[in-house]
Amino acid sequence: MRILKMRQERIKRGWKQSYVSERIGLTQTAIHDIETGERRPSFNVLLKLCKLFEIEHGEIEQFFSEPDNNNPQS
Repeated sequence: MRILKMRQERIKRGWKQSYVSERIGLTQTAIHDIETGERRPSFNVLLKLCKLFEIEHGEIEQFFSEPDNNNPQS
């Protein structure tokens, strides 16, 4: 199971999965599935995540890639 950079960024900000799920209108399980790559977010969810995490649309691909293995939080 791969953990995406989205998880690293969420942890860095001190957010729990429940916080993200409440802000974008998904279940906590859905957030977990997106973070592990088991689920691909819809376009509307991508837009909400971009707004919440304050990322530019051009950074989406990088945001959902695998993190640097040198980071102990991954």
